[in-house]
Amino acid sequence: MSPVKADKDSSNNPWAELAVTVIKQIYQTVKADHPRAVDDNSYFKAWLEQGDRQRST
Repeated sequence: MSPVKADKDSSNNPWAELAVTVIKQIYQTVKADHPRAVDDNSYFKAWLEQGDRQRST
């Protein structure tokens, strides 16, 4: 299954706005609570940050 590209202007779609909000909250929760996210030498931290950059592009 291929990922669905979201329209950058999600203001016209309440579901897209909700999805972006939820994804941001999940990212913040994982970053704050997952023990590997605070390890500077962790593959997990790099993976998490890469995912956040991809979400925001």
